[in-house]
Amino acid sequence: PGAPVTITALCGNEMTRTFNVTDAFIVGDIDLGFNAFHANREEIVAELVSPAGTRVRVIAPSGSMYGYTHYDVWLDDAAAAGLHVSFADDPSEPYYDRAARPDEALSAFNGEVSTGLWQLRLCDVNPLFNQGTYNRARLSLTPQGAALPPAGTWTYPLPVIAGADGLAQTLSIY
Repeated sequence: PGAPVTITALCGNEMTRTFNVTDAFIVGDIDLGFNAFHANREEIVAELVSPAGTRVRVIAPSGSMYGYTHYDVWLDDAAAAGLHVSFADDPSEPYYDRAARPDEALSAFNGEVSTGLWQLRLCDVNPLFNQGTYNRARLSLTPQGAALPPAGTWTYPLPVIAGADGLAQTLSIY
């Protein structure tokens, strides 16, 4: 928005930010930047909804009572750190400078068509006590063909099955 918007919506009556995606492709990867001021970020809930109706809760309360403030995150399934780490984010520039895994995997959108209105739904579990402000968000969609690097070294840890020493196993890669 042109100016920060107060998050006054109770959960169940979310406020909505829309992203109108006009490029048509099959989604292979998705990331979301989110920036908000809040005295207790544990009270913010954010859900991303695709044009097909798939819903992913990207931010949810962790249940901790540490009182960390604000969000300035780049939500990415491949991020090394979790969303609920033990420090406050700085919502000033540069934006989205902390990479974090969302509460639910954004890969749920993989394989969907990109075009249409994507919705970011926001609410506050206690807007009368600690009001927050939504500052900005950025949606990044990557086509399926570009989602994976074409070259490189790939590794995958195989599960260890007790008592299976010497037995043949088949691994299928898609």
